[in-house]
Amino acid sequence: LSTLGTQQPYRAEAVPFYDSTDHLVFNDGRVGIPGISLTNWPDPYIHSTDDDLWQMDATQLKRNAFIVAAAAYFIASAGEPELPRLAGLLLGGAQKRLARDSATALQLLHAESGSTAAQRYADAALLLEEAARRELAAVDSARVFVQPAGAGEKLLAATRTRVEVLASTLRADLDAFYRQSVAAEPSAELSAEEKAASEQVPEWAVSLAESLEKLRGQPGVQGVHPFYAFDVHNLIDGQRSVLDIYRTVRAAALSAGEWYYGPVELSKVKEVLERAEK
Repeated sequence: LSTLGTQQPYRAEAVPFYDSTDHLVFNDGRVGIPGISLTNWPDPYIHSTDDDLWQMDATQLKRNAFIVAAAAYFIASAGEPELPRLAGLLLGGAQKRLARDSATALQLLHAESGSTAAQRYADAALLLEEAARRELAAVDSARVFVQPAGAGEKLLAATRTRVEVLASTLRADLDAFYRQSVAAEPSAELSAEEKAASEQVPEWAVSLAESLEKLRGQPGVQGVHPFYAFDVHNLIDGQRSVLDIYRTVRAAALSAGEWYYGPVELSKVKEVLERAEK
């Protein structure tokens, strides 16, 4: 608590990606820094003549400053001794997020969306596959703190295995539930459009600065939220196919809920990429 601040509770939560503040520049795929933001909302004074220091809650500012400083200090000084704490954070977070996405996937199987049972299963399976990939990538990111052949490397490998087992179990549950509730075998065959997209691999032909300059101010694609278009551009790396990019962005939409930023369709992702190409 700050002497001149309030004593209100600190009701903070992580929300799906939001770009409209200073962390945005770091999150470009080619910059590659996982920038995060503490955003205060609602903010009735932002960008107005009353947007001044005297409107700030000193307690909230103090808490924000502590979170930023503590997180930055911990990551900057972390090493092998911190791996047990980090591994526990990664495993617990994976358990929570995979369980949430599994619950969403099970609901997708019988969502009143106008699609067929096979299409709904494809979405549910996609969500769990991308969720598993996301969580394994998070575990792998902690390798920067590992000493070769040390205890930390063994702990991280064991953590990765536990995440793999959990993801595999949840996928098996999804398939079993589909068989029992739909009375059909799960199938996730690629459509002709998806097969074609899997053979296209975009890569940047110009520098980051040049691409940002040329893309700035260009009209967006109708039916694609700007956050999704931003994500499509970020995933271009010369290795991911158009299908890979689509699957990652669609999974994000399914995980958060399409009501949040809208749906993601393969044809629209291809249109975003074609506009960037032009």
